[in-house]
Amino acid sequence: MKHVAKALLMYDDKFLILKQTPNKDGFSFWENPGGKVEVNESPDFAVLREILEETGIHAKVEEKIREEEILSKDNRAPWTRNLFLCSCTNDVVSLSHEHVDFKWVTEGEIESMEGGKRIKVDLKIYQDFLNK
Repeated sequence: MKHVAKALLMYDDKFLILKQTPNKDGFSFWENPGGKVEVNESPDFAVLREILEETGIHAKVEEKIREEEILSKDNRAPWTRNLFLCSCTNDVVSLSHEHVDFKWVTEGEIESMEGGKRIKVDLKIYQDFLNK
């Protein structure tokens, strides 16, 4: 089963979003830092490793916000997705080859941005988590 760990990475009340390098069809989108959990790796370690690999930022997991099982688009292969609230002590980003751009954005900027559907869903999950 595929296992993914994603982060809402905060610095100074802003979230880091990354623009993926375009695929062979030229398609690119904004996403939260994170990626695949490797064999024998915990999700919280994976999210910190992915943040470091993708951005050069040393982060800290503050809290696990959610774990969910998601069905693939063809409804055949379920996968697990963990979402963590993470923090960092600086906003200096050094992008890997996986991304072409980044932004530090406020909640309001996320809500009003074009695209970024998954980022908006994650923000809503975070807001609901805070309001428990």
